[in-house]
Amino acid sequence: MTKTTVKRFYSPMITRQKKTHGKILLSMLLLAMSHGQVAAKPIQSLQLVQTVKLPLVKGGFDLMTIDLLRHRLMLDAEDNGSMEVIDVAQGTLLQSVPGMHSPKWVAYHEQAGKIYVANGDGHVIVLDGKDYAQRTSITVGSLANNLRFSPDKNLLFVGVGDRDGSIALIDTTRDVVKATFALDAFPKQFELDGQRLYANIPSRHIVQVFDSSTGKSVARWSVCTTGNVPMALDAVAHRLFIGCKGGTLQELDTGTGRVIQTIAISPGTDGVWLDPEKKLIYVSAGGGSGAVDVLQRHGDQLERSETIVTHEGAATSLFVSALHRLFVAAPQGDGHIAELMIYRTS
Repeated sequence: MTKTTVKRFYSPMITRQKKTHGKILLSMLLLAMSHGQVAAKPIQSLQLVQTVKLPLVKGGFDLMTIDLLRHRLMLDAEDNGSMEVIDVAQGTLLQSVPGMHSPKWVAYHEQAGKIYVANGDGHVIVLDGKDYAQRTSITVGSLANNLRFSPDKNLLFVGVGDRDGSIALIDTTRDVVKATFALDAFPKQFELDGQRLYANIPSRHIVQVFDSSTGKSVARWSVCTTGNVPMALDAVAHRLFIGCKGGTLQELDTGTGRVIQTIAISPGTDGVWLDPEKKLIYVSAGGGSGAVDVLQRHGDQLERSETIVTHEGAATSLFVSALHRLFVAAPQGDGHIAELMIYRTS
């Protein structure tokens, strides 16, 4: 039996038509994309990469700090009366340190190997940086809140007071109060800028400016009337960013105190962070469903470019530029376990 070979013939004309048709389709696709008819899915500035569950924590959180060398994050569980220590490299809870009284703020002194925890009963508790044993307790007033080290870390500035306000200066070499200077009222967050100190005074709707070397008030700047609590300082650009709980962010000129612009943000803000590498601002807020707003500058104007939903009440945050991470703490609530959400800045 003779084997028959079937040959397939392709017309050069057909081949050219197929190639031409493909080029036309590609051109049409590129043209549509250039006119916005085909939009690529935008990449979020923040990507949730890990969630650390904290099932034993009851209630909400206040502030946190980082020990970069040991990959430890120390988080004040305000309602739980504890400080939670988390290994951020492994995403696990290392230890829960009890015995706190409504802990508000925590600061880590790496050189001295000490952890300072501001407590709502007016004490700053000093813990050993290795085993978390209490070294001493420093009385500063009716309520201790914000903590800031001087550049050389020989001084720790402490926001003090419930109705009356002041700043206490702790000598960190001896762990004693060295000096105290009075404010107009109780301060929330404050920032150090060389010899200047900027303090948010929500009850007076002002930022009070002090000479930190003399303790004398040098200016009072009017800001929002809806709870000026968090702030962030851009010392290079001479800008101060004030988060207002009612749902706005104000940008101030630190040379004059003038409000340059006011931007709408999510309500209930408690954290404002500058990302100089990406030229972005992250604002965490616990109002509504909870959110992190991402702001970027277009010319002289700041605009909210993204809003990333987190969790109701998740207002507490910490941005660590060295790790390219934003940490957001979500409180325990009805049917929800307390947790730490870790976002990568993409």
